[in-house]
Amino acid sequence: PSSSMSILSSLLRDVAALFFPPRCPVCGRMLAQGEHTVCTLCRATAPLTGFWRQADNPVLGRCRDMLPVERASGLLYYVHGSGWRALIRGVKYRGAWRTARAMGEWYGRCLKESGLYDDVEVVVPLPLHPVKRCRRGYNQSEYIAEGIAAQLTSTNGAAARTLLACSQRATSSFPVPFSPVISTRASHGATLSISWRY
Repeated sequence: PSSSMSILSSLLRDVAALFFPPRCPVCGRMLAQGEHTVCTLCRATAPLTGFWRQADNPVLGRCRDMLPVERASGLLYYVHGSGWRALIRGVKYRGAWRTARAMGEWYGRCLKESGLYDDVEVVVPLPLHPVKRCRRGYNQSEYIAEGIAAQLTSTNGAAARTLLACSQRATSSFPVPFSPVISTRASHGATLSISWRY
């Protein structure tokens, strides 16, 4: 039964792709076979910060003034008028939660490869104001957090968990033009909090 459902699901996806071919949310071109979420060219030319490889970086410096932070990072630079801005707006305002999760997975792989975030045990999405959540229908940070947590494993080999319960953290945005990821030391381990703001 599960193989027949898998075949049916694959067939339905293929038929849907004929009428509504998946497009890159950054440049708008149709995705080639094997490309997922963002096309290869846009990934190769993405305005990546590389901060996840640097223990001391500009995001950490800005966050350190506001709260006790051990590590901080950001995936992309904000470039006004770029297609990446369109991707972010789609995630925030157009219900592109699958894109949010895929971006979180990409970022999670970067964090994992750096080795600086090996002790993360829990990924905590920053809460969204209830009015905004009601208007949007979801909190994009939750999907980004799920993607990140799926890629990270702690030093003891356990996979990072996503804590989706409402956090008591402040919801004020960080004064940085890209999405910060902050790792703070808790009494029982490290916690990673994320925000998608610009």
